[in-house]
Amino acid sequence: MDRTMIKPYEELDLKIYAYTLPEVPSHDGYIKVGDTNRNVKKRIFEQVGTAGLNPNILFEKIAKRSDGTWFHDKELHRFFKQNGIPKNDFNNYADEWFYFNGTPEKAEILTDKYIYRDYDDIQIDESNSDYILRNEQRKAVKSTLDYYNSGQEPKEFLWNAKPRFGKTLTSYDFIRKINAKNVLIVTNRPAIANSWFDDFHKFIAWQETGMKFISETDSLKDKALSR
Repeated sequence: MDRTMIKPYEELDLKIYAYTLPEVPSHDGYIKVGDTNRNVKKRIFEQVGTAGLNPNILFEKIAKRSDGTWFHDKELHRFFKQNGIPKNDFNNYADEWFYFNGTPEKAEILTDKYIYRDYDDIQIDESNSDYILRNEQRKAVKSTLDYYNSGQEPKEFLWNAKPRFGKTLTSYDFIRKINAKNVLIVTNRPAIANSWFDDFHKFIAWQETGMKFISETDSLKDKALSR
């Protein structure tokens, strides 16, 4: 008799890794920090091997805090930024590079501090959150960015996205990728402005301090800036 085995859960087996590219002058002082549930060395060489580069792998660690909870690279990235480590967005897409200015050992020290939750000296504002786009959201951003950079006309790109796709946060991510200066948001319901405002302050404002949310809608009176 054939018995179908159903796994009640899937082992996460997530790992954090870091590497440098010594042969690339523009990346001097920068460290790439990412996560994967695959073989770390294989994953890194998928990223840079086709370009003939030789990465210097600094470390790989199980992405699990000392209290047993798993974490993703974006959460560690936020911790880096709270410790004053600048991030660079190479080519408007490679956004996991942090500038440690010739002190690669500090990347591992901070990672260990985060894993062992040894950061009482860091004030963490729980009202601010980083975000991780889902796969379909990342694809939407990448497709739009590729078209934007292609020089094609017209400069229009439609997302035929279902409800609950997460268009607000996905749009904000694209806005950040192209370093937009002015963005006009038009909705058919003024009440939707609340979700745009809330996501902006929760996910974006603390990371992009030069960005301001301006609105004249009544639903955001006394909350958003006005002209």
